[in-house]
Amino acid sequence: MERSVQIFIASILIFLLSILSCSAQPDHPDLLNGEFWKSQGLETVMSAWIENGIDSTDGQFRAFMDRQWNPYDRNLKYPGMLSRHLFSYSAAYMMSGEPHYLNKADKLFEYLINHGWDEDYGGWHYAINPKGKAVDSKKDLFMNIYAVTGLAMYYMVTHDQEAMEYIRETRSLLKEHAWDDENGGYYRRLDRTWKVTNDNKVFTPQVAPVSGYLLYLYAATQDQDYLEETKQLMSLVSKHMQDQKLGWIREKFDPEWNPLTDNKKEEKIDIGHNIEVVWIWLRLYAITGDPSYKKKAENLYDNLHNHAFRENGAWFHKMALTNPNKYSKTTNWWIQAYGNMLELPMYHYGHNDKSLEYFKSGASFWNTAFVDEQYGGTTLSANLNGSINRGDKAVRTKTSYHAVEHSLLNYLYLNLWVQEQPVTLYFHWDTDSDDAPLCPLPVTDLNTQVTEVSINGNSQIISDPNDTCIAIPDKSKGSIKITIE
Repeated sequence: MERSVQIFIASILIFLLSILSCSAQPDHPDLLNGEFWKSQGLETVMSAWIENGIDSTDGQFRAFMDRQWNPYDRNLKYPGMLSRHLFSYSAAYMMSGEPHYLNKADKLFEYLINHGWDEDYGGWHYAINPKGKAVDSKKDLFMNIYAVTGLAMYYMVTHDQEAMEYIRETRSLLKEHAWDDENGGYYRRLDRTWKVTNDNKVFTPQVAPVSGYLLYLYAATQDQDYLEETKQLMSLVSKHMQDQKLGWIREKFDPEWNPLTDNKKEEKIDIGHNIEVVWIWLRLYAITGDPSYKKKAENLYDNLHNHAFRENGAWFHKMALTNPNKYSKTTNWWIQAYGNMLELPMYHYGHNDKSLEYFKSGASFWNTAFVDEQYGGTTLSANLNGSINRGDKAVRTKTSYHAVEHSLLNYLYLNLWVQEQPVTLYFHWDTDSDDAPLCPLPVTDLNTQVTEVSINGNSQIISDPNDTCIAIPDKSKGSIKITIE
């Protein structure tokens, strides 16, 4: 009997220790060092994907892999999700200047336009098989939006004219066929010929274009068209998608923007989507100087921190609209990444010192709960104590994209705003590049200066270091290195 009690007590202690070890958030000394995050994106995330995630039958990333990178489910590829990897390759080159990332980006771009684009009706196929043949050609806006996301970062790095042509054509098709002229907003589901198959409205088609490509394209070109569409979409968010009493951003609506509810189920909000909206409002404030964006951001930010952020740095995934005490017991990798990417702009644009502490807590949870030191890459979901819930490296919507964007922006935010250290970014011009000025910084910071420009190792004269964009000499080709501080 005494032996049984001892075993029982020992088992309880082991269990408690395991919980404490998962919950503990080590204060990593490099959390506020931008170089740490750049290294994580390149060495922990991209290297693991390149080594383990490529299907030898077609040379493209697999869409479903378990924690140990073993493939499962059907062997289909999704052009919109492959383009997320194009974003990652391009961002990796921007951070490192390593030619192999650019070479892989070039090849993936060619694969996408050769196999992912619908030559008959325009837009991007939903799914293709390992032979590059379309097996599902419906026009799902989630996939079409993220197809443009990869093209946008690829264009930012290369100024490739063909990439810009596909960006323009896709945006034109979305506006022509998927936009509701009467009530505003994008539909999500259309058939191959662009006929709407479901006229309800949901979150992603309205907001993902802004975070996925409009703000990046505005940064890359300073073209007001991207900014105006951003304002238009975020006006819809404020007018139709935000609950005017509770302040939360809701998910599903009918064609006239009445919220859709299920009487049998309690309505839930997506915390990651609410974080995304705050992040966008802050970036709009930085670009326009309009204080109304800052006020909206701060109000929803406070709501989030009062109800959806734990002391250990974890963000909730879902929460009941009217009862904050009902929330999911797990969280996803992309929500944690978005939470971290929000805190630093709130610290800088919102002058909120608490946000830096929140970032440290959230970043520590990210490193503990999602960065897989054993097998590389990041896991899909975590329990709120930091233990692994699902270790998948890839599902249909999980690629390298969110983790690499997280690394890129943390590198820029921390070096420029916290450490006040320079950042070095790389670009590449060739015969397919246009002659538009190079606007190198993917984020808005009016206080930065370009301190060094070199093309193929040869220093260039900087006419005005305070300019947002730089004129590249005619017929320049090769690697362009830019230092900003």
